[in-house]
Amino acid sequence: TIKATSPLGDPRVTYNLEDGLVPESNMPVRFYLTPNREDGSASILVAEPLDYETTRNFMLRVRAQNVAPVPLAAFTTVHINIT
Repeated sequence: TIKATSPLGDPRVTYNLEDGLVPESNMPVRFYLTPNREDGSASILVAEPLDYETTRNFMLRVRAQNVAPVPLAAFTTVHINIT
């Protein structure tokens, strides 16, 4: 679960997965975000089983952006290691 906070105190934040740094790192069929309306966070979920033999780690880039006439955005990288 990831959560962004706005320095302006605005709780309306959207989350998107951006393209990964390598082609296999952020396949939309494997990972997706679902918002948690109660606390303004988002959870990263897996859409299909992950195969340790094929890919042992993933690097996802998440963009959080507030809802405003002039939106502010921030990015973070999430590293997922399959063990």
